[in-house]
Order: sequence, then C-alpha cells, then structure tokens
Amino acid sequence: MASKDVLIDIVLDNAGFELFCDLCLLYFLQAAKLVKRVRLYVKMMPWFISDTLEKDIHWLLDTLLKSNHKNLVKFSEECTNKITAGEWEIVNEPFWTYPHDFSEMESTDPLLYKKLSESDLIVFKGDLNYRKLAGDRQWDETTSFKEALNGFLPSSLVALRTIKADVVVGLQSGTCDLLNKKSQNWKFTGDYAVIQCCKKSNNLS
Repeated sequence: MASKDVLIDIVLDNAGFELFCDLCLLYFLQAAKLVKRVRLYVKMMPWFISDTLEKDIHWLLDTLLKSNHKNLVKFSEECTNKITAGEWEIVNEPFWTYPHDFSEMESTDPLLYKKLSESDLIVFKGDLNYRKLAGDRQWDETTSFKEALNGFLPSSLVALRTIKADVVVGLQSGTCDLLNKKSQNWKFTGDYAVIQCCKKSNNLS
C-alpha cells in the first residue's frame, strides 16, 4: 500500500513524555513514507489526570520550541507545520469519556465508528483504552484478543498497553501460571506489557 493512501488514527493516552514519544513515532512513520495522514484523538476532559487533551499537544510543542537543543526546536516546528498543513489532525471526541465500552460505539456514536472505519490502522494507547476494548470483563487470559473485542472492529487495530489492571487477554496457555509464580500482583505492577493486533480483512493489504 503506497503511503499516499494510508491514514492512521491514534487514540492517545498520557501527556508528557509518553506523548512526546507518540509524536516521534508518527513523525518517523511519515518520514519513512509509510503513512500519509494521521488523526490524533484526544479526550475533551481527563478521565485520569495524565490523559492527553488538545492543549497538552500545543503545550508540548511550545515547550520544545523554547528548548536549547536545536533538534527539539526543529522537531517542534515540523510537527506544528504538519498540524497546520492538515497532515496531522487533532480530534476531540466525547466518546472516550463516556461510560460505554468500545463494543457499544457503533450504536451509541455511529459517526465516530464510521470515522474510524475510514482508517487503515487504529492505534489504541494505554491501559484504560485496552480495558474498554475488552469491555472490562473478567475474560480468561487465554481468550483471543479478537473475541474480547466483542465485535468492535471498525478497521484493523493494535493496542499498546502496559498492564496495570486485572483485565488481560490473548496470552498463551501457561503464561499466566508462570507469571503468578513470579508475583501474584503482576497485573498491577506495570512491569509487563502487551502489543495485540486484530486485522480487518478489507484493509492493511
């Protein structure tokens, strides 16, 4: 798939250094000509105190612009240019702080679901988004990621998640037992993470 055709949506998690790393990743994907456009989804109000709002993106870029390091200044300028040119679009959506899990999106916010379906890949960041993807249910840890999505698949998606809560799926048989032997609290320490994908057949070809 040529980069001129590729749109990626990223549903952001934490502001600060994590957001900086997110922007670096998006910058790289465009520089490598892997994607053409990016939509950055932010919350309209924080669910947790560190959640990214639109103002956090502008604050970060303004802070980098005042840096003594010329590479950070250049990075800020180029990111700002991407936003101005429409290559990066910041999208405020109230759904991210609704009480619904993501399997309910198509019925409760069909316009957002349709918008996400335009994307070639949706990247969901963080523990909370992962839990909403899985419906915050007590799945068996070996349940497939696709089953836990409960029909939610507007487009191919990937979840990047540091485990900080008891909801986790997609593990191989025996992995949970092995981790329980190391620590009964392994799901809450933030020492482990998962990258889990689900492909929709009509994109990412």
